[in-house]
Amino acid sequence: MKFHFLGLGILTGLLLLHSSNHIANARPKLAVVFSTLYEVEFAGNPEARSCRVCHEGNADKRPQNSYGKAVGASLEVKNVTDLETLIAALRKTEDKPSDIPDKTFGDLIREGRLPASKP
Repeated sequence: MKFHFLGLGILTGLLLLHSSNHIANARPKLAVVFSTLYEVEFAGNPEARSCRVCHEGNADKRPQNSYGKAVGASLEVKNVTDLETLIAALRKTEDKPSDIPDKTFGDLIREGRLPASKP
């Protein structure tokens, strides 16, 4: 019985490791932090839980959109995973101008629109 649980634990660990290999984003926690921080504004919008919040909609997810670039500038350091630092960067980015004239990223978020929305 003891070996059965050990095997199950090892299998679970391997599955978790395998699924984490598919994450291309240097800050995978950022999408989760974003959707949690702004969950009221984006209730029911699956886009708010995806990498598309900060990245263009292509398959490799590398090119950042304007919001992703602004968040990166707010972070100032690459590969940050500290929760408080990520939240502070998102809050700091709210005041930066979006692609829509006379609107900040925070304005768009409060309207329930993704921050990289186009005019």
